[in-house]
Amino acid sequence: MMEIALARAIGTHPVAAYLVGLALVQAVVAVSWAVARRAKRSVGRAMPQRHLLLRLVVGFVVIVAMGSLFAEMSEAQDVRESMGRFDVALTDSLHQQLRSGTLLLFASATRLGDVGTITGLGIVVALWLWWLGNRSLARLWVIALAGNAVLTEILKSLFERARPVHDHGLVTALGWSFPSGHSSGAVVAYGMLAYVLSGYVPRPWRLPLLLLAAAVAFTTGLSRAMLQVHWASDVLAGFASGLMWLTVCVLSAAWMESSQPRSVE
Repeated sequence: MMEIALARAIGTHPVAAYLVGLALVQAVVAVSWAVARRAKRSVGRAMPQRHLLLRLVVGFVVIVAMGSLFAEMSEAQDVRESMGRFDVALTDSLHQQLRSGTLLLFASATRLGDVGTITGLGIVVALWLWWLGNRSLARLWVIALAGNAVLTEILKSLFERARPVHDHGLVTALGWSFPSGHSSGAVVAYGMLAYVLSGYVPRPWRLPLLLLAAAVAFTTGLSRAMLQVHWASDVLAGFASGLMWLTVCVLSAAWMESSQPRSVE
């Protein structure tokens, strides 16, 4: 079957698969950025209400698309489904063929999504924003990170999916598997960080900042499947739930901006 062949190809060439996936993610982000910039210019620079409406429409589309992806991934728990077969075949292939050096590389990358890393980042950024006087954004930042953590735990308890066996000893993961908390946490934390920093960096730096955030989130999420502590569908579901929550948070920030522009006090 096609999904089995694809899983085995990824398991045999994990680094190449990662680089191809990363390139696709970067391309999607860059194209989306260009389309968003053109749409923003088309509605007029002096019409903030139209800008807000445009963001709401785009946000609604993203939420619906990611909700559909999450629902599709939730069906992977049934091994009779194509995604379920892909999950099992990929994990088996990685377990048999992944070399220790590659495992160490992904084990290092996965730390970017650890609870300690995200918590430390959350505290530093919150204090920095508070010190700058941007307390509304500081509160929203904390709500974004804490809200995603709560949402992920609720979803895990609802689906109660067991993790794949991982006996390499490099990373130990406990609790339920679906969706991946590292994946959703990285999307929300680094995506929201890019949004926060975009208000304090020169305009030409904003796209590179967004591309870097996407690269970090993708790498963190993919590392969970490569380390076999999550099924591939767990990671995709984590990306989906994280993007949905991130969209809600960014739209909330846009709503605040429409009534009071973001500024440093």
